[in-house]
Amino acid sequence: MKTLFPIALSMSRRRFGGLIAVAVAVLIGALAVTATAGIAQTGIWADAPVGRFASADVLVGAAQTVEQEEDIDVPLPEREAVGADLVATLATVPGIEHALGDLSFPATPVLDGTPVHSGGGHGWSSASLPDTPKVTGEAPDAAGELVLDLATATALGGAPGDRIEIVVAGQRATYQVTGIAEDVPPGLYFADDVATALAGREGRVDLIALWATPGTDPGDAADRVRDALAGTGLTVATGDDRGDVESLAVGAGRGLLIALAGSLAGVILMIVGFIVTGALAVSVAGQRRDLALIRAVGATPRQVRRIAAIQGTLAALLVLPPGITAGYFLAERAREWFVRLGVIPESLPLVTGPLPAIVTAVLFLAVVGLGARGAALRVSRMPATEAVAQTETEPRSPGRIRTTIGFALIGLAMLMAAVPLVSRSMVAVAGTGSAGIVAVIGLTLAGPAVVRAAAEFLAARLSRRPDPAGWLAAQNLRAFASRGAGALTGLAMAVTLAITYTFAQTSPQKGVEQDLAASDLGALSVTAPGLGGVPAYALDDLRAVPGATVAIRDSTTVVLPHTEDGRAKADAYETVVLGADAESMVDLGLTAGSMSALTGDSIAVSGTFSMWQGLDPGDTTELILADGSRVTVTVAAVYDRELGYGDIVLSPDVAYPSASLYDSVLVGGVAEQTVRDALAGVPGVAVDAGPREVAAEVTPQMWLNFVVVGGLLGYVLLGVINSLVAATSRRGGEFDALRFAGATPGQMRAMIRREGLWYGLGACAAGLALSTPPLLFLGVGLLGSPIAAGPWWLPPGVCAVVLVAGYLATVIPAGRVLRAVTGR
Repeated sequence: MKTLFPIALSMSRRRFGGLIAVAVAVLIGALAVTATAGIAQTGIWADAPVGRFASADVLVGAAQTVEQEEDIDVPLPEREAVGADLVATLATVPGIEHALGDLSFPATPVLDGTPVHSGGGHGWSSASLPDTPKVTGEAPDAAGELVLDLATATALGGAPGDRIEIVVAGQRATYQVTGIAEDVPPGLYFADDVATALAGREGRVDLIALWATPGTDPGDAADRVRDALAGTGLTVATGDDRGDVESLAVGAGRGLLIALAGSLAGVILMIVGFIVTGALAVSVAGQRRDLALIRAVGATPRQVRRIAAIQGTLAALLVLPPGITAGYFLAERAREWFVRLGVIPESLPLVTGPLPAIVTAVLFLAVVGLGARGAALRVSRMPATEAVAQTETEPRSPGRIRTTIGFALIGLAMLMAAVPLVSRSMVAVAGTGSAGIVAVIGLTLAGPAVVRAAAEFLAARLSRRPDPAGWLAAQNLRAFASRGAGALTGLAMAVTLAITYTFAQTSPQKGVEQDLAASDLGALSVTAPGLGGVPAYALDDLRAVPGATVAIRDSTTVVLPHTEDGRAKADAYETVVLGADAESMVDLGLTAGSMSALTGDSIAVSGTFSMWQGLDPGDTTELILADGSRVTVTVAAVYDRELGYGDIVLSPDVAYPSASLYDSVLVGGVAEQTVRDALAGVPGVAVDAGPREVAAEVTPQMWLNFVVVGGLLGYVLLGVINSLVAATSRRGGEFDALRFAGATPGQMRAMIRREGLWYGLGACAAGLALSTPPLLFLGVGLLGSPIAAGPWWLPPGVCAVVLVAGYLATVIPAGRVLRAVTGR
């Protein structure tokens, strides 16, 4: 190794241009991989800071996840309650000085008919934490009384003795302010027994906070608490883990980050591997003569491959530190962006441990080492004299096996993209974007044969025309088909990636909108975002309107437990809540069963879900609701508008048997103004014609995918351009031979321009050819049309960018080389 290192270093200095392409590919790739790994690490290990219970030593709560074997647990979005009797039990545990049970529930004050944001409702004991705060006035002691925190009191202009309106427990009522508390978290504080009644959780609390006696180690106290709770399945947390028990949003946000990182990791790794290995192939190709000469003077094949690997590793080591550092910076910017989009809570911090850096460094050093050895494999195995002889020509064409594998991969990609034809669901769309990448990999393998055949066709056609520049360009493409295929497939990847990934987002979204529009039977939609939902008393007002049909339309999450190869698994489903009373207002497109049976413990399922789970009307299955409770439900109907309504529609009797707030309410049979008049006493209410088309908006997930696709497109273009510039810059010997054969400088410049144009046109043709079948399948399967939904300007726009990039990356460096040749 010590002997080979100076040789590799000397060669790197002489062939610096090729290694620049490797360095740029590794630099940007390291940034993307580190950022993705940082997001995944945050999802796995992040701990939220403790908020209201920062002074508590131990927090006890229910496990807010569904366990999976050999997989990440599924988070539950709603809190599972804890028995209130445990508060007294845990207060007697040795080492525990004080214990209190906390309740949190929706409660919104109203000022001049407008909802005012607050920290929700709590029992008065939660404000003590555990010491009684400074209060101007008195603590609440009876129904109709409450204490405000100072910030909320300031916003309302309230003082002790004032009466304020509150929407709580689904009702609008007037409460007397008995005091203003300082140094307490924002919220409305009621007497404990009143808070229990308002929350509707008699005998239950959200969590239990414990304070250790002075001098007792919190860890020791927590161990005694765990012993006291053995067999209950409750979570006992200390230190940083307390934030997870206190905040449900953190658990949900972590789960989402893991899912996002997982969905992006495969695509990013495939593209990064493609670009880095492509750059290594160009770099090694530029040194074939040097490597062959080293082989000729006695180097073994392994030493030749090691020299190539050392060069690539040196380039990678130079750029990995800045790339990894920039990756951490990008991960933090991504976290801030997720917070602005409402995807994760602001309290969820980025974990900046060393693992992403280690993973990125190991991954890229392995990819570069293996890629460089693979690129030098052929020249290292040749006999020395043959290796030197072939350095002035392109290596022999790839064999039929490689070409066959390439076309087989393209065929496999088309099969992957055809799933929407048999399953009209979001799961079916997942393969569309990946199919594009698999197809491009297939094109990479089959590319030399395709380029050679196309070049022979062009040369035959141009030989009959007075176009020497075109004929020269076609002959060059035929003679150097591998080089041309490398440029063409890289540019084609940019076209395919941009089109398939974008349309894979916009087409399902259009399908969602179509399903919602087709299901609308003329209902009005009522929402009250300022109150956190439509209160129960608003439903009573609406049901009192003569001729009105009223139905709840909400959303929740359910988990389907199952076994896979003997291991416990669980799948989470975003679920619409809709009952039999919506039958005259919503048409789910039933194919079996009846919506009138969607009452009690019943569900409706999509056709795809029915097929995969083997469920028909009348069958039963077990579900885990958002708060962790398990229910056995009966299938009432099967529907086909699954893009608009997901895989499961849940009866309100199952989802919210005693809820006081609902996302939205559907009203039919009466005029819009009649509904507005009936809801005049509900603050912050909104009435809209048609169903609440939340899905018609661009979701945070879509924004993320658009940004990622844009970034990857830029990375692909930059990597391909760098490789194309490096490959073109080493064509001096080729241009010398053409000049010696009699080609004029003008003919050579025209030939170069023609090559650059053909690279771009060929890439656009290949990219569109690989993208068209997946888009056709998307359109037919999801929209019933051969035309997929998406921005019409994207295909021509991407092709224009690729044409310009391919042309300039060929013409500009070739022009510099040509000037040097003509100067000689």
